[in-house]
Amino acid sequence: MTGSSKMRMTKEKIMKKGSKELLEHLSQQCSVHITRYKYNNTLNISTNYRKGHLSILNWIQELLYYYLQQEKRIATDLYRTLEDKKKELMQREDNEYRQGVIDALDMGLHLLRQTLKD
Repeated sequence: MTGSSKMRMTKEKIMKKGSKELLEHLSQQCSVHITRYKYNNTLNISTNYRKGHLSILNWIQELLYYYLQQEKRIATDLYRTLEDKKKELMQREDNEYRQGVIDALDMGLHLLRQTLKD
């Protein structure tokens, strides 16, 4: 297997992962490169090149952190949206349709609570 086919395999595996795993993988790779360019004084590069490289790697790292935080908020936002929908439905006329929707929302909320505990 050639180097490029190994790289392609890695890219394919990464693209199959969820957003959290992808962001964490990119952050880890960024940290590796930051360490390399920050502490490896044997690299044959200019000081300005090193500064520019580190500057953008640190910016990317901050951007990845921001998106990881956004990803964490998704579950909370989803829970809040389901709760709001349930409260809205509780104000409507009591009938079988409404009860079916509320039961499904309760099931979704329960599953989400269980998932957030893990």
